[in-house]
Amino acid sequence: MSLVARFGSRRQEGRRGLTLMELVVVMVILAALAGILLPLLPGMVKRAHTSTSATNVSEVAKAIQTHQALYLSLPNNLDSLVDATGAYVDYLPATGGTDLATLTLDDDLAETLEHAGITTMAQMIDTPAAPIGDFNPTFFPYGTNKAVVPTSTALADGVVIASVTGTAANRLFGAPLTASYAVFGVGSRTSMQGKSLQEAPVHFGDHEDGAPHLAYARYGVVFQLTDAATNPLDAARMVGIIAFHEDDVVSLNDHLSEYWSMNKN
Repeated sequence: MSLVARFGSRRQEGRRGLTLMELVVVMVILAALAGILLPLLPGMVKRAHTSTSATNVSEVAKAIQTHQALYLSLPNNLDSLVDATGAYVDYLPATGGTDLATLTLDDDLAETLEHAGITTMAQMIDTPAAPIGDFNPTFFPYGTNKAVVPTSTALADGVVIASVTGTAANRLFGAPLTASYAVFGVGSRTSMQGKSLQEAPVHFGDHEDGAPHLAYARYGVVFQLTDAATNPLDAARMVGIIAFHEDDVVSLNDHLSEYWSMNKN
């Protein structure tokens, strides 16, 4: 073997690792990058939340309008948001705020929903005691065993459904303060599934408590049932799509406003 080959071989053997100085330089660079990037992460998560939510709200509204145009009815069997007793399920965000309410149907209001094509709601349950089984707050909130067909509740006189206050409906959509409203979740059991909606979208929360395995991370749809004089409408009409946050519900405009306010800063 030539001297050049021997020298090159020994040189390569001696360069198998980094020197202490090189390691220090690498660590300093990584620390500097971390110092720059870490403060930006909360803002990045917030931007991802607002932008994806704005897109999903529009897509849900479009899917409902498409279903109504194709099948001449609003989608049926949307998520109940309340349990069998009429109380909000314990994993639904926003129940600690003042926007959500409940509404007990009478014959007239049940007919208003029926004339729009809404006759049942997919019955959700409270978080079950262990073992939980197949239950998931977002992907399967209907029971603990996917092999059992989930229960649907007929919307009839005396049934308690989810609602929003007139104040919230007016703030979110400019809807009448004195009207009555129904709210349902857009989940995987809706009649839109596989028709005008491929998959029910998931709400990308900006808080760890809103993760799909901890909270109901779907969108809601608000229907108006009466006019400003509290007279039942001939058929329920959609007034808007909402997302459930930790302390309130928000609309598309809220997400867009939040997004652009962050971009200004």
